[in-house]
Formats: sequence, structure tokens, C-alpha cells
Amino acid sequence: MKTETAPNAGKAQPTGSRNTETELKQVVTDIAELAIPKAAKLMPQGIEQQQLLKQRSQLLAKEEQSENLAEQEQYLRCRLGASEWYGIPYCWLDELIYATGLIAVPGTPSFVAGVINYQGELLTVLDLKHFFPVETFSEEEKEERRVAVVQNKQLRVGLLIDAVSGNEIYDRTSLSPALSSDRATNLNYVLGIYKGTVTMLDLDALLSDEELMVNDRPSQG
Repeated sequence: MKTETAPNAGKAQPTGSRNTETELKQVVTDIAELAIPKAAKLMPQGIEQQQLLKQRSQLLAKEEQSENLAEQEQYLRCRLGASEWYGIPYCWLDELIYATGLIAVPGTPSFVAGVINYQGELLTVLDLKHFFPVETFSEEEKEERRVAVVQNKQLRVGLLIDAVSGNEIYDRTSLSPALSSDRATNLNYVLGIYKGTVTMLDLDALLSDEELMVNDRPSQG
């Protein structure tokens, strides 16, 4: 009975193939011998250099953390109309008071809600709904209205808001660009949109608008 034999059984492998494999291994070895000493030279030598490297790493980590914290800021979350939420950065906010005692003044611009007694003086109150059209709410909810007293170096005014939900922290780098819509028609007064629901107000732009210079008494703060 005949048995089949594999075509290459018993045959020696070509000498050239073994030589090529040996040469390749030698090349890899030579490269490793050259690279390892160079890499070792780049590593910190001694305890002092290792400690210095560790200190530098910790310093870079602290700087990165400080930069992240610098972009974070607290803001007042408030409502205009029935369901639109806006944010007032705390760096512009002096005080939050009730809107009781607000008196309308005939002949003033449409964006002026009236004046209110604040620390013994009359404070002009702006109606934010003039700049950001929103759905109206029932008369009963007017008891929840507040006046956010804000100021810069030239102007101190009150901003009439319909309700307050509290304080939160936002990251300026996480704001989405504001797009023109029915509820955000004055994009010059908007920093951006936070979490897709809160319109962050740009108080620097709002208070610097020459058309709003209705309070001719500069801030004393």
C-alpha cells in the first residue's frame, strides 16, 4: 500500500531564506542597542532630577485646573414670560429685590418698565421683555416679579424679571452660539446659550448701549 508524501516533506529550506531572517534579526538588535542608550539619556538621572520632573508635572496640572476654574462663573437663573430662561452673570449683579412699588413713568421709552425706590433713590427699571419677546403670563404671577439691580462704571439700572429659580455655575467655554429667533432678537445682548435652555445675557453690551442711558446718575459703587 502506498502512502502519500507531502510535496515538501524531507526537503531542506532554501539557504537564502535563513540568511535573510538572520540578517533581519541582527538589524533589529543593532537598532535596539543604539536606541536604548539614547532613550536612557533623555530620562531624568538621579533623585533630584526625578523630583524636579514631578514638580513640573504638578505645576502644569495646577495651571490647567486654574484655567478651567477661571472660565467658570456663577449666574442668576431667571424666567421671562411663561417659560423662557435667562442668565445674569453674578459679576454684574448688585442685589435682587421685589418689584413691589414699581411705578410707570409716562413719556419714557418703551423699554423702561418704570422707577422704583432703591436705597432712598429712584432707580430706573428696564423691561427685558422689550428686548426678548416672550409669551405673557397671568396677572396673578406678577407677585413673583423681581428687579435685578445691575451696574457698570457708567450706569446702574434694574432689570425686571418674572421669576427666579436660583443660582448656578456655568462655563463660558461651553456656551453655544445664539441664533436669531422669536425669543432672541437682540443677539448683541447675548453671550450664548447654556445647556440649550438658558440664554446668558451680555450685561457689558447691554449697559454700554448709549440708547439705554436713561439714568443720568453714575454709579457711586
